[in-house]
Amino acid sequence: MKKTLLFVLIAISTLANANPIGKQEAMKLAMRFLKQKQSTTSTRAKSQRNQLKMVMQCPNAYYVFNNGNGQGFVITSADDRTDAILGYAYTGKFDVNNIPVQLKDLLSLYEHEVKTAVRLRLKNLKTTSRTRAGLSVKRSIRPLIETRWNQGAPYNDACPMGAFERTVTGCVATAMAQVMYYHKCPQGETLDTIPSYKSPKIGKVLDTLPKTTFDWKNMLRTYDENANREQKNAVAKLMKYCGVSTEMDYATAKQGGSGTVAVELPYALTHYFGYSKAARYADRSGYTSKTWNNMIYEELKEGRPVLYGGVTPTGGGHEFVCDGYESGDYFHINWGWSGLSDGYFRLSVLNPDQQGIGSFEGGYSLSQCAILGVKPNEGEEQLDAMTVIDLHLRGLSQMSRKRIEQGFKGLSMSYEVFNYMLLPFEGKMGVGLYKDGKLMKVVHESELISYEPITPKRTFYKAILKNFGAGLKGDYQLLPMCKDKKANTWQLCPGSEKSVCNLHITETQLNASIINPQTIDLKLVSIDMPKVIKTGRTYKAMAKIKNVGPDFTGSLSFVFGNKRSVLGLSIAPGATIEVPLSFQPDVAKPKTQYRINVWDSMQDRDIDFVGKGEVDVAEGKNIPDAKLTASVFCTNGSSKKADELYGTHMEGRFEVKNTATDDYDRDLLIAIVGEKQDVQMKQLNVIIPAGKTITLPFAFDNLIPGTRYIVTLLGYEGIYLKGKAICNGAITCKAAVMKYLSDGTSMALEPEGSIDLTDAIAVDMHDLNVKQDTKLKPSNNPNCLYYLHEASTVPETLKGKNVILGDEAPKITLQTNQPIKMLRNFTAREITCQRPLVANGKDAGSAWTTVSLPFVPDAIKINNQPAESHVYNFIHEQENKLYFNTTQHIEAYCPYLLEIKHIHNATANMMLTIHGKDVEVNQQVKSVLGSDNYNFVGTIEQHQPVSAYLYNAETNCFELSQAPTVECFSAFVEPNHTNNENAVKSLAVVLDDVELGIPTHTTTNAHQYVIYNLQGVKVGEGKEDIARLPKGVYVVNGKKVIK
Repeated sequence: MKKTLLFVLIAISTLANANPIGKQEAMKLAMRFLKQKQSTTSTRAKSQRNQLKMVMQCPNAYYVFNNGNGQGFVITSADDRTDAILGYAYTGKFDVNNIPVQLKDLLSLYEHEVKTAVRLRLKNLKTTSRTRAGLSVKRSIRPLIETRWNQGAPYNDACPMGAFERTVTGCVATAMAQVMYYHKCPQGETLDTIPSYKSPKIGKVLDTLPKTTFDWKNMLRTYDENANREQKNAVAKLMKYCGVSTEMDYATAKQGGSGTVAVELPYALTHYFGYSKAARYADRSGYTSKTWNNMIYEELKEGRPVLYGGVTPTGGGHEFVCDGYESGDYFHINWGWSGLSDGYFRLSVLNPDQQGIGSFEGGYSLSQCAILGVKPNEGEEQLDAMTVIDLHLRGLSQMSRKRIEQGFKGLSMSYEVFNYMLLPFEGKMGVGLYKDGKLMKVVHESELISYEPITPKRTFYKAILKNFGAGLKGDYQLLPMCKDKKANTWQLCPGSEKSVCNLHITETQLNASIINPQTIDLKLVSIDMPKVIKTGRTYKAMAKIKNVGPDFTGSLSFVFGNKRSVLGLSIAPGATIEVPLSFQPDVAKPKTQYRINVWDSMQDRDIDFVGKGEVDVAEGKNIPDAKLTASVFCTNGSSKKADELYGTHMEGRFEVKNTATDDYDRDLLIAIVGEKQDVQMKQLNVIIPAGKTITLPFAFDNLIPGTRYIVTLLGYEGIYLKGKAICNGAITCKAAVMKYLSDGTSMALEPEGSIDLTDAIAVDMHDLNVKQDTKLKPSNNPNCLYYLHEASTVPETLKGKNVILGDEAPKITLQTNQPIKMLRNFTAREITCQRPLVANGKDAGSAWTTVSLPFVPDAIKINNQPAESHVYNFIHEQENKLYFNTTQHIEAYCPYLLEIKHIHNATANMMLTIHGKDVEVNQQVKSVLGSDNYNFVGTIEQHQPVSAYLYNAETNCFELSQAPTVECFSAFVEPNHTNNENAVKSLAVVLDDVELGIPTHTTTNAHQYVIYNLQGVKVGEGKEDIARLPKGVYVVNGKKVIK
């Protein structure tokens, strides 16, 4: 539909020392990363090395490399204080002449990860029973939400009318509706009527909504011109109920869109729609980055998409859905813009490249919140806990006493608290004394108090510790706690991690400090401005800012002349970062002043000075757009009609001539607009010499078959689509046979005549009405999947092949040694996956392999005979050892070690067959179980990582291999670091605390270890002896190993 750019910005963790990274090293990092992230064949992987090209460099900050022609890009760090990879895209390219303003701001947020955990010096503290202290392994979670809904038609068909047009649904309603559709809840009638209220922006009183049921079956995952009225009405009704239940203030898109507050969501979901009473609002500011990410991950792991919100530095808010996870703390975001910019992001930096209805510039990294525990009601009780937002020390922070037996007098503190729960909180607030993460005792508790639910009113809990600390010596922490009046135990308040009072106590002194002081001390070290600045152009400057105060997370304002821009960022104590700034001078003036300040978005003013300077601004030449002439050409259109295009990808160019006597030195805009006003745009910085012609190439993806598009060239004056078009061209996108090849490319074929598919690994004909007599030459690849529309008839040449009609396949047969590509989700009535297997030794009677399947199996066989299998799940790694535990079943899209036991009459040509029946097969390529140093990666498609550890059944270890080709439906281990020079040669496997094999990194010296049998008898030393010993269990260096 619109181009979806999968962009990820990785926040940075600053180390004590740093070294610059050169261009060549950065390019190597980019190549390694691409090979690890993208599922490729060896052909494509080799081509990446030749296609990688640096297109942008920001000194001492980052490099940008494009990967081929539209195959994505990678942004790498120029300093080893940061993560090596700052951002990436799977498709498209990084256009240095067309960097969206959101992406400009995005690159300014490098150090947006909170360093609170380091300063806390706390381990394994839980804020509530739902908060995990840390996870050894996190698995990939495919996006849970399959809908790609938006805020305009048909979703807003039931929304109230504005003065001249219909209002839009609002981002909260769209996000809420997508989550409700995922759960298909309520199945019956809604629980209560939704009361009437007045919507201020349109000045209308909205009617009371009666109880109703929702027509889930008639709702579509995506809507296009083929949707019928019944299907449109079904989703419009759901959107209306979501909006009214949260007291949506309705407005048109031109008015900035409809809006409400996310804090209303838990009440609406539970009171009207039958969701769990455990649903709660959580404020990001109360948690460390690690805890927050783990909380969100746990929700997704339990199959619960998270309603998520954020605010831009200028105050614009957006609600969306977080619904998936990839290794490295990348979370999948469904923005609610028909799939526009959906992708994987760090939660610390949420800034989509392109934005839709109701969006704002600057990203959504501030004031983040989430609705946790959203699921159909199963009788859960309301969670009772007070959230702490802020902590202040009152009075003295340093106190004295004469001897250790005495207490200190008058340690006073106050906490700002909120009740984000659904019901009033009745109970007590308290202060807990902790040491090394353990509660020693509760040193203060309040009287019985009551706090109303979900109120913006600021409430304070004040605690004065009288005669505190008698007998105490050492380092302690004070943390806020609460206890419901019906409960017997105290619990830490949500937000306690960010409201810690650290105590250092000696025999005679107490020093108290808190981790969230409000002092701001940022300094402008230097600023790199363009050498020549003219009016009418957009420029970038690079400011180097140092934080000489405490941790800072907030907004900066950049004032150039009389214009202000605001961006959000985070800077750790003592760190220096480079912040890109953009500005557009409109007045020519020598010594034009600029200032950088700390911006308070709540007070809408500058609150602290950072730095200033001045530059000369010259008058830019204002050559009118009328002096330009242009022609447009589609370079991949139909050979028969110039105004038709087959497929969903368009490439073309504008030939632009400057007929003026002066150079044209202004910005231009290339835009493509569909019939439904879906827009994609590219901003270009150009200089066209007088009387000369230049070529402006363009490319657009995700077009909709059956849609007529207008491609236009116009002058850009800071507002999209302003002014008269310089040149227009119309083209109609038509459905095609999409053929996908093993080198990672695809071809759009006209659906006429004889269609050659012999080299395909997947074929998409979902947008066509294929008939029985359609002439198709099937693929030579037995794994090739053919996707047809449900109304199609399977051609004679495809009978017996892997055909998916609509979203259902009668039978799928797959082989691990052939490439495959998954394009869509479907249900397989029967599916088998086959792999040749070799027994582990002549008389072993067992065989080992790795598996990662796109379905849940119901049978595992060897040579068509039932086989006894043991499945092992990766749980953690330590000291180059991988620990696995026995699990009872195989889940889809999860990597495992698989042991086939008691193989009788083992032969050299055994066939492992894994069978499934009536299973869901999803479009997910990789699954990752991530840990600190190594990831256990399952791959559905063939994959060629830059380096990986492959399982060796003979040695029972994972052994290092360079650029290996990993078969389909297999698993491998990849290192989390990119430097493989000192990588160990193999990783030992520990099953249920018993080590398998002897890894090669311990066998370089023949006498490095001594070998005993289980009776304690020494049976050998070193590598040669272990090789001659029979298979069995031995003790090596004090540990059990299996040979």
